[in-house]
Amino acid sequence: MEKAEIKSISDILKNSLVKIKTEKPIEITPPYPIVVSEIEPQPKETKRIIEKSKVQSLTNDTPTSNWISGDIRKSQNKWDGQILKLETFFNSIDLPTDEIRLSQCEVITDVQKFITSNLLCVKRYNGNMTFEPYLMRLEKLKNILSV
Repeated sequence: MEKAEIKSISDILKNSLVKIKTEKPIEITPPYPIVVSEIEPQPKETKRIIEKSKVQSLTNDTPTSNWISGDIRKSQNKWDGQILKLETFFNSIDLPTDEIRLSQCEVITDVQKFITSNLLCVKRYNGNMTFEPYLMRLEKLKNILSV
């Protein structure tokens, strides 16, 4: 029996490269071309429907333009009553010093800072629906602390 020769990594790589070069190259066939059928013209009925519905330009009176400008995001209802209830509740209890988990993704590490910053934001943007999540988080905290 012959002794197995110990080969260096470079010898192994050279041999594998030689094998790769000597092997028959893989032939790749391009995919078949996609054939697009001729586009059929629209029926006359569809054309009439399109002509009847005129495109309306956006003015300051249309609801879409208000939504785009952000006016619709401002609710007619102010949150004054809710804010007052939250302030009186948080002022009447001793706030915990440890962290509180509102949900799986919401963790409050400093309860006092959380309440202060969220109340400031809610007061500043009172009634603006963009900032409603701040109010909702305060309500969640109130529900957790009141249990």
